[in-house]
Amino acid sequence: TTTARKALQKPGQGHITVQLEQQKNSLLLTITDDGKGFDLTAVKNKLITLGERDAQQYTDQQLLAALFRSTVSTAQIVNQDAGQGVGLALVASLLAKHQGRVSVRRNHQGLTVFQYQFPALSNRGINLVNQEAVA
Repeated sequence: TTTARKALQKPGQGHITVQLEQQKNSLLLTITDDGKGFDLTAVKNKLITLGERDAQQYTDQQLLAALFRSTVSTAQIVNQDAGQGVGLALVASLLAKHQGRVSVRRNHQGLTVFQYQFPALSNRGINLVNQEAVA
């Protein structure tokens, strides 16, 4: 909400930036979100609940990487559509199946950055446009 964003000293409107970059043999899709990010304490607690005692010592990056494992979810409500820890794990699995990869990190500004790398589908030129969405 606008109130919650302002309490975090962020502008009232959220911003999501989408960038597509053609690399030598792949396409790199970068999505940057200035929202509240992931609750890493909840990720750590979930991992501990799943029996991963070492999670107490994990870095923020290790906790973010754990989000791509099946059964890891921070959702408070679990139903047939959400909260089962399947979504990001499925994305990572599908990309890996096609020689792609996905990662998530926090940048120096505290923004959440997802990067999806896809193998190039052809050598034909692709028009790439940077887009920004305001929520």
